[in-house]
Amino acid sequence: MGTWSSAGATLQNHVSFAIENQNQMPRDGAIIFSDLVGKLDVVNVARSSCGRSGHYPLERVINARGRAAKLIDWLDEITADCPKKQARNMCDQCGARCPDLPKVL
Repeated sequence: MGTWSSAGATLQNHVSFAIENQNQMPRDGAIIFSDLVGKLDVVNVARSSCGRSGHYPLERVINARGRAAKLIDWLDEITADCPKKQARNMCDQCGARCPDLPKVL
């Protein structure tokens, strides 16, 4: 009987974990915003090829996108209006980067 309740508790833990995490997006090795919590207050984006840049408060980005959102997907969205990206020239790409990431990850 003790074995059964122990196995039941273990099963319950696995079921609870699965339910809590079923709505999270698959990570696929990507950097997600929860990786940056406590490491950055502002996400800086620099576009070397066109000279544009931006500063985005991490808390505001998380509120809009969620902690499990992928940074790369967000970068694609905020650079959608880039003339270099719209031109689709593989030799002259947008080049948007987050220069602070190597320092904190």
